[in-house]
Amino acid sequence: MKVVYVDTVFFMNFAVNFLMLLAAAKFSGLPYRKRRLLLSAVAGGLYSVLVCVPGLEILSSALFKLIAAALMVLVGFGFGSFRRYLKYMLLFLLVSVVFGGGVFAVYIASGGKVQDFGDNIMYSRISPHVLIISVLICYGLVAIFFAGIGRHGGGGEVTEIEISYGSKKITLTALVDTGNTLYDPISRASVLIVEVDAVRELFPTSIQGIMDRHLVSDPQALLIISEIDRDLARRFRLVPYRAVGIDSGLLLSFKPDMIKVRGREQNGMLIALSPSNISEGAGYCALVGPVN
Repeated sequence: MKVVYVDTVFFMNFAVNFLMLLAAAKFSGLPYRKRRLLLSAVAGGLYSVLVCVPGLEILSSALFKLIAAALMVLVGFGFGSFRRYLKYMLLFLLVSVVFGGGVFAVYIASGGKVQDFGDNIMYSRISPHVLIISVLICYGLVAIFFAGIGRHGGGGEVTEIEISYGSKKITLTALVDTGNTLYDPISRASVLIVEVDAVRELFPTSIQGIMDRHLVSDPQALLIISEIDRDLARRFRLVPYRAVGIDSGLLLSFKPDMIKVRGREQNGMLIALSPSNISEGAGYCALVGPVN
């Protein structure tokens, strides 16, 4: 009869799950919250305990393992969009395979036997010490070899931006661009550059239908908005900018009620609406300059 120590099963799975989630998060290059990863790791630990309960052996099947992984990704990273969720799911599965293969390789290299592996690695005959060492080695290798993938052009990092206007709130991903020194010449406030498609839902329904790439590149944009909603138009202004190939241009900008960068409110910051894509599938839709 196999004896299973529930506390050992939980804590070992919790530790390994957290490291796998953390590796997937760093691999993605997208912002993440360690509290959510910890909560997801706890859920994974509880699942492993349930697998050990007599009569619940069906939970160790491939289908339930996949369901458990999907729920862990949902808890750890949220949903956001199907594309974003699928990216995290695939990364987590990839990291799981890498970790599993690494543990197997280290164990066999240390003199272990293939038959020692059970349906669940945590209640096989693998020593906890060997397991932890193997997982740490895998995490280190992933961090070393894939560190560059989680970074973006210019070595910038990504962060979460929270924007509020009225009763509406959106969260998006921005690249921290040290070269972005755009500011409003009137208020001297810094400016966040965002793809217009990413923030369209933030605006009142009266102008959502016209808030597209054509409008924000139209020199008459302020006049067009003013004809629809004069009060709302007071929140808009044109901010001059320069870029490669453009000596002088204007970006339609909007002042929301609040902008938070890394959880800190940025007083007076504006949103400059970009008519073009800021990234091509790199996972962010905005550019923000250095903030405190």
